[in-house]
Amino acid sequence: MKQVQANAGRLATPLDFHKILLDILYLNNKDTVTTRNDSKQGISFFKQIPRNRTCADAGIPPPFCVCLSERALPTTLNIAQQAGAVLVASFNAAMKKAKAMNVCHNLMLVEVKECRLLGGGVSYLNTFCPVKRGNRIVDNLAQLLRVTVVAKPRPDVKDLFGFRRKPNSDMVFDGMLIKCDNSLKRAGDVSRISLYGNTSHCVNDPFLKTVCYCKDQL
Repeated sequence: MKQVQANAGRLATPLDFHKILLDILYLNNKDTVTTRNDSKQGISFFKQIPRNRTCADAGIPPPFCVCLSERALPTTLNIAQQAGAVLVASFNAAMKKAKAMNVCHNLMLVEVKECRLLGGGVSYLNTFCPVKRGNRIVDNLAQLLRVTVVAKPRPDVKDLFGFRRKPNSDMVFDGMLIKCDNSLKRAGDVSRISLYGNTSHCVNDPFLKTVCYCKDQL
């Protein structure tokens, strides 16, 4: 129990809780614990959790990491507008790569609703933008950004000439990007935080379901 108490206040995840449940399940007849190491993720509370454990160490994706500090940036800044454009462009690129553009609309950026500069994400920066000095990865000057954007299907010729009216098709996304060597790229998965019902029924891939607006829905 001393080790469990020592882990109080340290970064833990449901995977750690799962590991301690396994340890309890496999208690031996003398009620002593033999910790199991059959999983690469998760640390049983019966073992020491490092004080300096990071979200990257624990397998927590950046969008869900509560250890990152955030500073709001004006959405009118060039970096905010660029981040929004790059995020939406990455959706179109993913749909094109998956050959889903025949069923999914090409998307366009409508608005950058929020942009935040994240701090404390050195592990993620080194994952997406490693800077090496010799054989050692060192801290770098890359930036981690979180943006909330509004996107919608790009109008086609029929829409431009008024032959077809669209219902409200705005899509709201929250995603993270990394600025590395003066270029921006999406870092990890993205969340679609607006209701979208059956508008992505035409694809089965989990990521495409998040970003696709099926053509037969307009």
